[in-house]
Amino acid sequence: MARCVPVSGMEVKLMIGIRQKLMLGFGGLLAVVAAIGVLTMAQIDDLGKAIDVILKENYRSVVACQDMKESLERMDSGILFTLTGNEVEGNHLIEEYTPKFRAALDVELSNITLPGERERAERIRTLFEKYTRAIPFVTQAGRPSEARRADYFSTLRPLFQGIKEVAQEVLFMNQTNMNEANYAARRLAEAAHGRMLMAIMVSAFLALLFSYLAHRWILHPINRLIESTNEIRRGNLDLVLKAGSRDEIGRLSESFNEMTVALRQVRKEDRINLMRTRRATAEVFKALPAAIAVLDLDGRVEISTETADRHFGLRPGLLASDLGYEWLPPLIQKALDEDRIIERDPKSGYVQQFVDNHEYFVQPMVVPIPVGPERREPTGVALILKDVTQVHEQQELKRGVVSTVSHQLKTPLTS
Repeated sequence: MARCVPVSGMEVKLMIGIRQKLMLGFGGLLAVVAAIGVLTMAQIDDLGKAIDVILKENYRSVVACQDMKESLERMDSGILFTLTGNEVEGNHLIEEYTPKFRAALDVELSNITLPGERERAERIRTLFEKYTRAIPFVTQAGRPSEARRADYFSTLRPLFQGIKEVAQEVLFMNQTNMNEANYAARRLAEAAHGRMLMAIMVSAFLALLFSYLAHRWILHPINRLIESTNEIRRGNLDLVLKAGSRDEIGRLSESFNEMTVALRQVRKEDRINLMRTRRATAEVFKALPAAIAVLDLDGRVEISTETADRHFGLRPGLLASDLGYEWLPPLIQKALDEDRIIERDPKSGYVQQFVDNHEYFVQPMVVPIPVGPERREPTGVALILKDVTQVHEQQELKRGVVSTVSHQLKTPLTS
């Protein structure tokens, strides 16, 4: 009975090919990587915007307020210089830092980002205009010093304090917003970290899922094919693969089944031919009068003639080394090593054998049997025991005649 082996291990037949499966698996991974990339860029963009708020908006206002406070203090120092009689140095400071204050104020007015900031910036501009209009009354050298000092403390000093206080409020507002933006950026970074961690976990899960599907769809059927190939290599040609899909592996399984059917047919025909050949060889061997035996590479008798079996014990299944013929194993080994016909040297003497109280002499000859005409490696040997009893008797008779004549003539005979 043929045995079925499932290839894909899936009950539902998939109608997609290996290329589509690979594209699905790697496309899914690519989509995950793309999603992570988009998410990362979005998070970086959000963080960049938060940092941009901190650096571009609030930070400019903070710097502008600090510049206004510094310029105002330098102008106040110049006014005090004029009150102490150093009009040149004092007026120089006032003229130098008045434009700087206005420039810083313009920066602040153009960078309004917080509720209430514009009102305070306008308040600074109003106070500064009053401050600059009151400066000449204090710095005018022709006025009495007491009047100038009185105007300074009654008019300029309160305006100076008011401008500084409002500028400090604007600075504090922007610093507070910077801290809040920094905290928001940190929270955004923490949230991004959590989302990225979640995305990585999801990606790892999807990667494992795609790997499992790839193993289920591709590697598992291929391993089944490898196992089936090993079964066939061990001789199990009754194996039938169950194609669980219509993809390339399914078609390969069908081709595999067709191949096993063809191999079974070839093996069946080879067995029939081999049995016919063995039967014919056995019948021919029975009819041969000579002692002939066929041995495999291990020296085991596969087939022999009746004469070889009855006279020399060369029965099928016996090892040549177990027959007790010391000359036989070396002769077989020499024929296999040299891949040629080997005969026992007549100088070593013929093999003497007694059969039914009759003395026989044979000359062994070993013939290597190759695989085929194109492959010379031997698959066994044929042992031919040629009957040389008459030849031996003639040689013995010849030696007897020569010995008798030599004895009669009393003369040594040389050859």
